[in-house]
Amino acid sequence: MFSNFYLPIEFKKTTNYEYCEKSVTYTDEELTDITASKLEEELNNEIKDTNQIVNKQVNTYKNEGYIEVEVIYEVIEKIGTEEKIIF
Repeated sequence: MFSNFYLPIEFKKTTNYEYCEKSVTYTDEELTDITASKLEEELNNEIKDTNQIVNKQVNTYKNEGYIEVEVIYEVIEKIGTEEKIIF
């Protein structure tokens, strides 16, 4: 008689985290070094073979209120594909 009878029960889990906001002031040199190292780390993760890096260049531009950091890598990669040409 009660083989198909189910009770409406629901389980939920809530996790709360506490965040602490900190204000940090860097000098121009410290900021460019930190930003350049983070950008280089991201680029190294994207490049499969880091031995093929030919040239690294870091450019910084100081403007009013912000600093722009540009990291340029020259990498030798085989980007073409070999296909049989059929006439």
